Amino acid sequence: MNTLDALLFIDANLYLDLYEVTKGKKLLEPLREQRDYIFVTVQVVEEVQRRKLKVAADFLTRQFKAPELRNFDVPDHLFDVSGETATDLLAKLGEIHDKIKTVNTDLINAAVKTLQRISLSEDEVSKALATLFGKAIQHTPEELQRARDRKERGNPPGKPEGPLGDQLTWEQLLSHGKGKSKVWIISKDRDHCTKHGDKLFLNPFLYQDLARVTQPPPAVVCFDNIGDGLRDFARTTGVKAEKLPTVEESKEIKKELDSLPPRGWLDTSMDDANLVALLAQFRQRLMSPALRAALQNQGDEGQNLWLPPDPDKTDK
Repeated sequence: MNTLDALLFIDANLYLDLYEVTKGKKLLEPLREQRDYIFVTVQVVEEVQRRKLKVAADFLTRQFKAPELRNFDVPDHLFDVSGETATDLLAKLGEIHDKIKTVNTDLINAAVKTLQRISLSEDEVSKALATLFGKAIQHTPEELQRARDRKERGNPPGKPEGPLGDQLTWEQLLSHGKGKSKVWIISKDRDHCTKHGDKLFLNPFLYQDLARVTQPPPAVVCFDNIGDGLRDFARTTGVKAEKLPTVEESKEIKKELDSLPPRGWLDTSMDDANLVALLAQFRQRLMSPALRAALQNQGDEGQNLWLPPDPDKTDK
């Protein structure tokens, strides 16, 4: 049982980051290693489960943009002294086109299979998080009522137009952080922390919440990325931390995370219609009609790769 005089909280958006970075694997083992100390709520787990497929699909759309080769005519009358005829050049261009088509096919197959695994929570990230999410804490009726009161009064965290999730998780954090002398908040949400330079500062309203339930008030530190937060947590508390990425690896991960486009709060609602539309857009942008037909006729293997209806063939 965890008796450490500290509480470590990671916001749902930071877990979702793991589904849209190429170097996120380096953070999976450190999360497993510290799972006994990380405070997780059912609300956080449900948000990650709702949104992870859309986040991954959006990421793959950006990453797997199909390579293209511009078509153009070769003026045969300008190549009569080059030692290479226009026919020779066109033949080489044709070979390049064929190779690009093969690469595009491989990319699409990989992307579709990856999304299929994520939808079944059989991907590497989901499996790693399962060891952490398995200990998620359910809210009490009292915490739910306090979260509703918090939202109605317009108090952070959370958006007035958004769901009750952030408010509920914070009320649970107050309950389970009572008596802790140190608190780590790892979040990019500006409802939690404000960034100035390289430093993050907890929202004063939230600090007063913590001070109200614990005297003397706890020491609170904020980070906006998992790697730096876990490293500081381990260094300060002295817990075993043998799986952390190196300093150089951490810099590379942070650089990639900082380059991610923002995810709006509207992404918190994820229904089937949104998913179908997203994957239809994903396929439309990357796949030619011929390639779509090829994927849908892969036999038994292809039947396991769910694809949305072809928008070109949708009944009017």
